[in-house]
Amino acid sequence: MRAVTKEMVKEYELKKLGYDFMGYTFKNVNELSFHHLIVPRKDCKRKGLGDGYVK
Repeated sequence: MRAVTKEMVKEYELKKLGYDFMGYTFKNVNELSFHHLIVPRKDCKRKGLGDGYVK
């Protein structure tokens, strides 16, 4: 699991929540994927969020 994924699991208390930001449920945080926890780079500019990945 990527360091940023671990940080986000802790920061957003995803274990308590039981689902990721795309609405997928999980039983173990190892099932989480980084791309379900960020705004994709391709969407950042379109949404006015800058050039890279954002939380």
